Amino acid sequence: MQARLFALCLSVPAVLATACDKTVDTKGFENTLRDKVTQMGLTASKVACPGNVKAKKGGVFVCAIEIAGKSYDLEVTITGIDGKRVDMDTKWKAGAMVVTSKLGPALTEELGKQLEAQVAIDCGADALTLLDAKQQARCALTSGATKSTVVITFDDKLVPTGWVLEPALLGRGKLEAVLGPSVKDKLGPEVAVTCGTDSLLMRPDDGFVMCDIGDGKQAAKIKVEVDKDLNVQRWDVVTPTP
Repeated sequence: MQARLFALCLSVPAVLATACDKTVDTKGFENTLRDKVTQMGLTASKVACPGNVKAKKGGVFVCAIEIAGKSYDLEVTITGIDGKRVDMDTKWKAGAMVVTSKLGPALTEELGKQLEAQVAIDCGADALTLLDAKQQARCALTSGATKSTVVITFDDKLVPTGWVLEPALLGRGKLEAVLGPSVKDKLGPEVAVTCGTDSLLMRPDDGFVMCDIGDGKQAAKIKVEVDKDLNVQRWDVVTPTP
């Protein structure tokens, strides 16, 4: 997954504001926040910071930012004061959040390539997605009748470090391509492998996937063992049919 697609955090270190009569110019800071939200590819319909905030190192205040009809609280900490300059750092009060609209397209491209299937990703309607305690976000994946959940893990800088599917899915085309040469070598060059009709298949709890084989005259099923890393370990012919 390409990290460059995930400029997701609203971190504003060393933001300059004006200290006048030992208070912070929060109105000017509101404009800075609007610009930062725009840089994230979003639009802030409303930004409201409290007035009469004392310019005191270690002081904390909260600004409300409305994006796509939902309000998000941004916690601002004054980290230093140098004359009329007030340095501030920010974090979302609810916890680390990422831009929802950037998750879907990147995941769709990445998963589509790896699974060799058409997939649709839904990461929710909110503009921002809150990460859980494990720094993870969850999106729904569908491909035909097959459904799964994509769990994306981020590091402390909100750069994605990897993803997993729950439950794990197999690309049918990839599975058939792996099995094809082995089946032909053992049973004959005319034997074809078909592992269902859906583009993606769930790996059963027992690790075995059933596929059909046939040469146009005879048909049978094979039982394919797939490990937790989705690698084919072995296969055996079962329930031959005339």
